[in-house]
Amino acid sequence: MSSNKFPVDDGIISTIVEMMSDRNYRMSKINHTEDEDDFLCFNIIFESEEALDNYKIFFTLSNDLNIKLLEIYLQILSDENVKNCVIVYRDVITSKVKNSINLFSRPIELFNENELKFNITKHRLVPKHILLSDQEKNMLKEINKFPLILKIDPISKYYNFKRGQVIKIIRKDKYVTYRLVV
Repeated sequence: MSSNKFPVDDGIISTIVEMMSDRNYRMSKINHTEDEDDFLCFNIIFESEEALDNYKIFFTLSNDLNIKLLEIYLQILSDENVKNCVIVYRDVITSKVKNSINLFSRPIELFNENELKFNITKHRLVPKHILLSDQEKNMLKEINKFPLILKIDPISKYYNFKRGQVIKIIRKDKYVTYRLVV
């Protein structure tokens, strides 16, 4: 194992478990494997109770997430019939990875390790965000006039909100507003 390996901080693991729980996934098994100097795979498999859907979590150990690693991850997902993955990287994502991430057939979510050191939904200034169902969304008028929230916003990433979804935001003073994910 390389000496540049980052220790997987308990806070990061905790945040991932909370994030997946907030998305209605439960942890079904956990163990880990290592591959030379490149990655650590916590085989934290999360399964949805509502759908036949699952996630695998990868932690890169090298300083950059490159296309070679991404291909290894995709092969593991295919071999194990896992539909989705979260990749936690240390420092840098190569431009080739950034440009090709959406071309793969499986949903891949990327988080810098610093984004997961604490659960942002627990910060005292972050209001509650609730994804509206399609039925609730259809009851609202003039959705296109709602303020926007970017898909790359930290809250959108945390909940994995998709473009076109409508989010209900309930502030501490009970004020309710809506955001359209773009």
